[in-house]
Amino acid sequence: MILFSPSAPIENCASALIRFSTNIYLSYPFEVGRRGLSTFPVEEYVVDVFKELGFHRYLCPSCGSHFWSLDGGSKVCGEAPCVEYSFIGNPIGRQVSEVSEVRDSFLRFFENRGHMVLEPYPVVSRWRNDLYLTDASIVDFQPYVTNGIIPPPANPLVISQPCIRLVDIDNVGSSLGRYFTIFEMGGHHAFNYPDREVYWKDRTVRYCIEYFTEALEFPLESLSFKESVWSGGGNAGPCFEVISGGIEVATLVFMKFKTTPSGELLELPIRTVDTGYGIDSRILWVLTGEPTPFSVLYKPVFKWITSLVGFSYDDVIKSYAQKIALFNPRKERAEDFRARVLSELGGSIEGHSHKIEVLENVIRALDHSKSLVFVLSEGVVPSNVGVGYLARLLARKTMRALRLLGQHDKFIELIERQLKLWGPEFRNIRDNEDEVLLLANIEANKYEETLEKGKRVVERLLSSGGSSAFDENAFVMLYDSHGLTPDDVVAFARSSKGVTLKPPEEFFSRMAARHAKELISKAEATVPQEIPVLSDPQPTEKLYYDSASLLSCRSKVLRFIEPNLLILDSTVFYPEGGGQPSDRGYIEFDGQRFEVKEVGIYGNIILHKLDRRFTGAAGVEVKCVVDESRRWALRRAHTATHIVNWAARQVLGRHIWQHGAQKGEIESRLDITHYANLSDDEIARIETLANELVVRDVPVKVEFLDRTTAERKYGFRIYQGGVVPSKEIRIVSVGDYEVEACGGLHLDSTGQAGVIKITGVDKIQDGVVRLTFKVGLPAVEHIREIETTLRRASEVAKSDWRLLPSKLSEILKEMEEMTSALEAYREADARSLSAKFLEDLQEIKNLKYLVYVDARRDLMSLIKAGQELLEKEPKAILVLFSTAGEKTEYAVMAGKQAVDAGFNSGLFVKTLASSIHGGGGGKPNFGRGGVKKSYSAKELIEISGRLLDTTLRA
Repeated sequence: MILFSPSAPIENCASALIRFSTNIYLSYPFEVGRRGLSTFPVEEYVVDVFKELGFHRYLCPSCGSHFWSLDGGSKVCGEAPCVEYSFIGNPIGRQVSEVSEVRDSFLRFFENRGHMVLEPYPVVSRWRNDLYLTDASIVDFQPYVTNGIIPPPANPLVISQPCIRLVDIDNVGSSLGRYFTIFEMGGHHAFNYPDREVYWKDRTVRYCIEYFTEALEFPLESLSFKESVWSGGGNAGPCFEVISGGIEVATLVFMKFKTTPSGELLELPIRTVDTGYGIDSRILWVLTGEPTPFSVLYKPVFKWITSLVGFSYDDVIKSYAQKIALFNPRKERAEDFRARVLSELGGSIEGHSHKIEVLENVIRALDHSKSLVFVLSEGVVPSNVGVGYLARLLARKTMRALRLLGQHDKFIELIERQLKLWGPEFRNIRDNEDEVLLLANIEANKYEETLEKGKRVVERLLSSGGSSAFDENAFVMLYDSHGLTPDDVVAFARSSKGVTLKPPEEFFSRMAARHAKELISKAEATVPQEIPVLSDPQPTEKLYYDSASLLSCRSKVLRFIEPNLLILDSTVFYPEGGGQPSDRGYIEFDGQRFEVKEVGIYGNIILHKLDRRFTGAAGVEVKCVVDESRRWALRRAHTATHIVNWAARQVLGRHIWQHGAQKGEIESRLDITHYANLSDDEIARIETLANELVVRDVPVKVEFLDRTTAERKYGFRIYQGGVVPSKEIRIVSVGDYEVEACGGLHLDSTGQAGVIKITGVDKIQDGVVRLTFKVGLPAVEHIREIETTLRRASEVAKSDWRLLPSKLSEILKEMEEMTSALEAYREADARSLSAKFLEDLQEIKNLKYLVYVDARRDLMSLIKAGQELLEKEPKAILVLFSTAGEKTEYAVMAGKQAVDAGFNSGLFVKTLASSIHGGGGGKPNFGRGGVKKSYSAKELIEISGRLLDTTLRA
C-alpha cells in the first residue's frame, strides 16, 4: 500500500503543538531520564497516519507504557519482557538469508523517496571530543549539524552506520541476541529549519510502516508503536519504539530539545528526525526466525566455531530462545533465569545449561571480535588509555570467551575469519587486514604475558588478605593495572588456592561507562571559563592567516580586560593553540614599547597580555610587531610535526595517529599511537623520509573548507590534531603527502624547514611513543654538538672518529679485564683481612669482638672481609671504621650467635653515632653510619671499646 507520495504536500505536525522560542524553558513537569517518568504529553504522539490506518492508543497492563496498534490487535505493548518472542521458528516478513539484503532494501527504499545515500562514517568518532565510538547514526551529525553550526551533507539523507556500544557488553551472549556491542543502524534523517520543513512525525511514521509492510512484507498487524522518550548527546525528544514479534526493530526519534544539566528542556532551532533501524541485530533476526541472529549474521564463522566446540541446536534450546525475551538482566542473574526456565521446559537442566553457556560464549567471541576488527582497522592501538582502552577491553573479552570454550589458541584464526567475512562489505577492513592482524597478534601475546604474571599477583593478594581482599576495587585494580579480567581472577583463585570468588556484576559495562565518563569530564574541562567581555563582542580579525610572513600591523584597541590585557580589532599575533605556543613581540604606542608576553584566544576574540599596564585608552591606534625569529622557528616546528607524523605512518603503519604534540623554538615533540618503542632502524628511516620530503621542497597549501566538504574530500584522517569545533575547517596540505585540519602557522614549502633531526624517542605510556626533534638551525646545532663530542672522544681515545666503535670495544674489553683482576684482588684481600680479623678477636662474656680502623680500604672492602669472618665465627661482633674517604664511615656486624645472645648492631650504631656526633642505624645483624668530624684511630678504638664493654656486660 502507498501511504505517502513524495509529491504530496508536507504536513505541518508542529502546528498542533505548543511553540516555544529558542532558549525559553519548557514547562513539562518532569526531567528527561528521571526514573518513573518516560513520556511526553499525548499530543507529541498523535499522528494522522495512525487514525487513517485504524491504530488506537492503549496502555500496556504489564509495563505501563502507552502504545499504538491496530484496532482489535494485542492489548499488550508487544515488547519483551511483556511477551515472549513469537518470531523464533516463525519468521515475520519475506525470506532473506544475508544482512546485505536488509541493508540494500533499506537504503534503496529511502533513496527512491528522495534521500541521498551516504557512505558510513568511521566507528571511532575522532570528530567528537566527548565520545570515543560512534554509537548511533545521529552521532555522525552531532553536534555541528543538529545545533545548526553547519548544514547537513544532504537533507534528507539515509545511511547504514556500523555502531559500537559497550554500555551493555556484559549482557551480550546471555540474552542470545537482544544485545550486541557492534551493530548496523539504518538511519534516515531529516533536518527541519525554521524556514524549511523537510518532514516530521507523520511522514516518518508513514515511511516506517511502508518500509516494513512493502519492502519487507511485514503484516501491518504485526507492528506496534510504543511511546517513549529519547535522550542522548545533550538532545532529547519524543520517540516511538517500533515493535514486532516481541522485539524492538526500529526507533523513531523526533529530536527537538536540548537538555540542561538540571534536566530542563530547551527547544532547538533545528528539529531533527533521528531514526534507528536494527538492520542486522533485529530486522535480520525477525526475518529469519533463528534462535539467535548470530547464526545468520556470522553464518560461516558461526558454523566453524560451533563445529570446534560441538554445539548444535535442539528443541529445548529453541524453546529457551523464545523465553529469553522474558530475561531482564537488571532484575535477575542469567544463571538463575536459565535454571528456572530449563526447569519449566524439562529435560536435563545440567546438560542444557552447559550447552547454553557454550552458545553464550560463542556469541561473545563472535560479537566482540567483530567490534575489535572494526576498531583496529581504523588505526586504534590497544592500550590502557583513550579509545585504546576499549580496544583492549574487547580483545581481552574475546580471548576470555575463547578460553572458556577451550579454544584459546584460535584467537588469530577467528580474527582472520572475521576479516574475510566483513572485508568484502567494508573497504576500510579490506584495506587494513595486515594492520589488524599485526595489532591482534601483539595484543594476544601481551595477554599471555599478563596471565603468566597475573597468577602470582592473585596469589599474593589471597595470601595477604584472603577472599575478603577481593572487593570491587580490587577487581578494578587487577584489570586496569594488571590486565586481568574478573574471570581470570576467579579462575586463578580457584586453581591456586581453592578459593571461590564472586566477581562484580556488569563489570565491563561499568568499566566502559566509567572510561566514557572520564572523556566527557575531560571535554567539559576544556570549555573556557567566562571572561568579562562585551555582551556582543566584535571578533578579532586574524591577520596572521592572511600571510604567515606578515609580522606587523596597525590595530585599534577595543577593550581592556585587565590593565595589561587588551582586545584589538585586528592582530598579527598568533594565539596559543593546537600545541603551538603564541607569538611574542611588542605593541608600540605613544613612543613606548609594551612587550607582548602571551596571546590567547576566547571564541573569536584574541587577548594580548602585556608586560605592564597599558597607558593608552580604548579606541587608540597601536602598532603590533611580531618577534620574527620566534615566528619562523614555530612555523618550521609546526610543518615539521606534520612531516614527521607522515613519515612515521609510512614506516610504522597506518595505525599511526597523532596523540599529542608541542612545538617549540628549540625542540618539539610528537606523540604517536604505537604498540612498542622504536628500533634504531625505524628511527633512522623516519628521519630519512622526513628529510627527503624537506629536500623535495614540496609546497604547503592552506585552505578553508566547510566541514562536510573537508571530510568528503580528505576523509577523517584530517583530525590528527583532535577535534576542530567550527563550521569551517582550516586544512593544511603538505603536497599530496599529509593533509590535516590545523589552525597553526606553517611554512610556504617544506624546503624552508632546512633539516629535521630526531633527538629522542621514548615510550611514554602504553600505546604511545614520543618523538622529540629539532628543526632548522637548532637541528644543525644539535648535529654540531654531536660532531664536537665525537671529535673530543676521538682525541681522548687517540683514534679516528670513524674507528671509535672498534676502539671503544677495545677499551671496554680492557676495562672488563681490569675489573676482573681488581675483583680477584679484592677477594684475595678480603680473605687475608678476614684471617687477620680472626686472629685479633677478643673474648668477653662468651662472645668475641674486634674494633678495627683502616685508612686505606673503603668500607665495602671491610664489610666483605667481615662477612667472610662471620661465616666462620658466628659469635663475633665487628666494629669497622674506614677513614679512607672525606668522612669516616663505620659498620657494625654481628654473627648469628651474637644476635641470639641479645646484641643489636643497629642499636649499637645509634649509640656510637651519638658519642661521636655522627649518624646511622640498621638491623640486629648489621648497621652502618658515618661522621664528618675527624677522629684518630686510637680515639675510635677507645670509644668503641668502651661502648662495647658497657653493652656486653650489661
